[in-house]
Amino acid sequence: MDSLKIYIDRLKGGQILKIDEALSPDFLEIDEKDLLFEAPVQLKGKAYLANNEHLIIHLHIETTACIPCSICNDLIQIPIIIKNIYLTKPIVEIKGALFDIIDEVRESILLQTPPFTECNHGKCPERENLKQFLKPSQKKDTTDILHFPFADKSFTFE
Repeated sequence: MDSLKIYIDRLKGGQILKIDEALSPDFLEIDEKDLLFEAPVQLKGKAYLANNEHLIIHLHIETTACIPCSICNDLIQIPIIIKNIYLTKPIVEIKGALFDIIDEVRESILLQTPPFTECNHGKCPERENLKQFLKPSQKKDTTDILHFPFADKSFTFE
C-alpha cells in the first residue's frame, strides 16, 4: 500500500514540503464491479505548519474513475479533479510527529466520485430506446407558484 508520510519536525521553522507524487490507485481499496480506478492518482501541492500548531496540506488531486453509464451500462471514464483542497490537522493530534495523508486523499477522491453518470456527456444513444418504457412528462404551469420562505418583503438590497 502506498503512503505519503509527512514528518512534522522537518516543517518547523517555516519549511514547506513540496508534494508532487503519482500514486497507484491500489490505496483506494475499491473492490466493486461498478467502480474502478485504474489510472494513477496525481498529487501536487505543499504542506506546512501554521503557528507551529496546525499541519496545513494544500493539494490538487487528479485521477480517473470508470463508472457504468446509467442508461446503457457501458463503462465510461470520468475525470476526478479536486482543485485547491485544504486538509488541516492539529499537531497535538498527530502521534509520533509523523502524518500519513493517504486516508484523507482517499476520502476526498471517493467523496468527489459521482454515484452515477451518463455517456456522451449526458446524451447516451440508448436513451431513445427507453422512452417507450417511461411515462410522458406532464409539464405543470409553475409561473404562479413562487415561494420565498425566508424572504422579508420589507428588506431590499440598495
